[in-house]
Amino acid sequence: MSAERTNPAENGDTTSKPPMTMDQRDKVMDAIIDALSNHRADALEPYTLTQLIDAIYLTVALEYYNCLGRPDAFREAVKHYTGVPWQLGILSNRFSLIDPKTMEMRPECAHAETVDSFAEFCIKTGHNAMFWRAVYARVGMAWHDGLPYFEHPPAPHKPTLWERLFK
Repeated sequence: MSAERTNPAENGDTTSKPPMTMDQRDKVMDAIIDALSNHRADALEPYTLTQLIDAIYLTVALEYYNCLGRPDAFREAVKHYTGVPWQLGILSNRFSLIDPKTMEMRPECAHAETVDSFAEFCIKTGHNAMFWRAVYARVGMAWHDGLPYFEHPPAPHKPTLWERLFK
């Protein structure tokens, strides 16, 4: 994937994905954690593979946002998400990044990149006023000024459910 990715919506592309709020991300990540913790693919049924991957990317971006000035803490947090996209495919072929019939990457995953690559993108983007705009553009979601990324502003960092389960 190109590091010079732009937001399709800014280039007149009306096929970009609608934005995912952080509250929506929370619901998707709760389903992922439930599915992986309890080996229940049915917990993921309301979501598409693309939504699951996008929620993971937004979670990595939020980890970066929460670890301001603590790059080691961010790199440690990212380790928890590195294998998640592949683990989802083990639960169910429906959520596999690879089409089991053709053994090729699914077309809806064409935008996908590794979690580590996305984490590096967050680091290179840095904390600035354009951070969330850049994140949404990288994921290919529509952007407009005033978009409510946080219905409830983030509180100071406390251990996530993922951290509590796997630390």
